[in-house]
Amino acid sequence: MHRTKKMTIELKNSYIKGFLNGLKEKFEEQVKAMEQEYGLMVLLPTEVKQEYDKRFGHKKGLSYKIPPIAEIEAYQKGFQDGNKVDYTKSTLD
Repeated sequence: MHRTKKMTIELKNSYIKGFLNGLKEKFEEQVKAMEQEYGLMVLLPTEVKQEYDKRFGHKKGLSYKIPPIAEIEAYQKGFQDGNKVDYTKSTLD
């Protein structure tokens, strides 16, 4: 398959998005585990929720186009790699 510069950039961006979302998911899992261990709880104040709803509650959702399969694969690979990161270690593998 001949790849254009645009396609290469799109694949790279998809991988990066996947990697970052994988990092985010892994981080959230580890935070939940730590919360259970230490009993930490973060609550959203009612005033903040009300203000958010007042400012953004009427906004319409974003439209989304389905990317080509190669971009989806790059995203999934990035997601898997990002999700392997263990924040409890001092270095990355």
